Amino acid sequence: YLAKSEKYLNQSATSGQLVDFNKPLKLALYGLSADSSSITSDDWLAETNPIHHDNWKKYIFYIQAPKDCQTLVLKCLHAAEKPYNGNLLLDNISFITSVECGDLRSGTFKKGQSTTLLIHFLNDLIVENSNQMRFGKKQSVLDSDGYHEGLGINRNAYFDRIIEVFEKYKDYKLIIRVKKMGKYTKPRVIYLYNYVFKHTKLKANQVDIQIYKDKDEEFIWSVDNEEFAMSFDVI
Repeated sequence: YLAKSEKYLNQSATSGQLVDFNKPLKLALYGLSADSSSITSDDWLAETNPIHHDNWKKYIFYIQAPKDCQTLVLKCLHAAEKPYNGNLLLDNISFITSVECGDLRSGTFKKGQSTTLLIHFLNDLIVENSNQMRFGKKQSVLDSDGYHEGLGINRNAYFDRIIEVFEKYKDYKLIIRVKKMGKYTKPRVIYLYNYVFKHTKLKANQVDIQIYKDKDEEFIWSVDNEEFAMSFDVI
C-alpha cells in the first residue's frame, strides 16, 4: 500500500532549513543477484507512476526477473531528472507469491518484457480509475462523473477509461466481483453488465462480472474495497 503525506517537514540538505517534502515520488523495485555490488538499470523489475494520493491504495507488481535474484531493493525515484523534495509512504508489503503462468491476479506471467510492461499498465489503469468509482448511496448505479450526451444514460468517466483500454487489448478480460449489499447486490451486477454490453464494444469473453464469493478471497485483486473487487486476466 502506498500514499503520499500532504505535509512532510524535514531539514533541507542544501539550506539547512526546515522545508516541506510534499512532492510525489515513484516506487521502483530492483532485483540483485548474489554478486551484485550496486544497482544498475539492468536490475529494474517494476515501478509505479508518481504517487499523488494521500490515502492508502494497494499496488500490485507482476515481476519476471531476468536472472536469479537474491535481494529485492525498494527505491524512491524522482519523477523528473532534477531532484526535488518529495515523500513516499509504504505499508503492509505482502509475501512474494509464485503461481502457475496465466493467472495474472495471483502472480507471475512469463511472456517477455513487453507483456510484463503491458500487465503493469493494465494493473495501474484499474488501480487509478476504479479507486474513483463508487455506487450511489443506497443505489444500484455508479455515481455519474461526466455525461456522454446522446447515449441516454449517465456514464462514469473512470469506468469508461478502463473499458476503452480493454476494447483495445482483446486478449485480456476484465474481472469484477460485486460485494454483497443486501437488495442492491444483484441489481448492481445487472447494472454493470448492461453498462458494458449495451454501450461498449467489449465481447462476452472479455468481461466476467459476478457476486463476490468466499473463494474470491484467495485472489490478489488490483482493487478490493467495500463495494467491489476488480482485476484482469488473459483469455
